[in-house]
Amino acid sequence: SGTVFERLEGICKRVIQRFHTSDFRNYKTVVVTVRFADFETKTRTRTLKRPASSLDTLKQETMKMILPFLDKRENPKGKMIRLIGVRVEKLS
Repeated sequence: SGTVFERLEGICKRVIQRFHTSDFRNYKTVVVTVRFADFETKTRTRTLKRPASSLDTLKQETMKMILPFLDKRENPKGKMIRLIGVRVEKLS
């Protein structure tokens, strides 16, 4: 199972592996999707100031984006998380 952060790191690694096997060199936008146990789904998007290509940047941005879902900012009822998704967009 693992913690949310361990799971998120694994997801980021898979996203970057797929990204690096594509013909693209950079991504500019990071998208995090969270689905709660009651199937409510929320998506948050962050556009970077500069294009990036590294796993470290992706992990850093996704960690910042997921934190509000773990406390009352985005999850005031303390609902359990069922699914986390990560993707990169604006590829170049």
